[in-house]
Amino acid sequence: MHFYPWDNTEGFKYRIVAEDKLHYFQRDDYTLFLEKHGYTRNHPATFPGYKDSFGAPVSPLPENYHIDTFIGDQSVQWIKRQAEEPFFAWISFNSPHDPYDPPENYASLYNNAPIPAPVGSIDELANKPLYQRKMLIFFKTNLLYLTDLSALLIFAIN
Repeated sequence: MHFYPWDNTEGFKYRIVAEDKLHYFQRDDYTLFLEKHGYTRNHPATFPGYKDSFGAPVSPLPENYHIDTFIGDQSVQWIKRQAEEPFFAWISFNSPHDPYDPPENYASLYNNAPIPAPVGSIDELANKPLYQRKMLIFFKTNLLYLTDLSALLIFAIN
């Protein structure tokens, strides 16, 4: 939800926080869960294959410690604790936001799937709005992302 401060309840009675994957430095509930089980939450750019996959590496964590598994498990536990009275729950998964870091058993599901050819080319950026032209620089230099997309020869432009 990107509250500021990140642990603000903003009116929720109960909140489990698993902040954005790139906000690995927050000592949120997910980080504490990992530490309790002997894991460290690191910037995704430290994952093997991050650079070569343009920010889409396989998660180095076992599936039951992946951020989306944590969110799902916490959600199920919370729902089971509720009385039979009506309630409102807002459950938001970090994936499929970047980085795209599925556990190993999901990463290979689409290895042989047909992928359509990209639309557009990097040369088309010259005719795009300034904001769009600056995105390559942003992703290359912003410490949260650390992804050099300029190495792509062809990419989709919407």
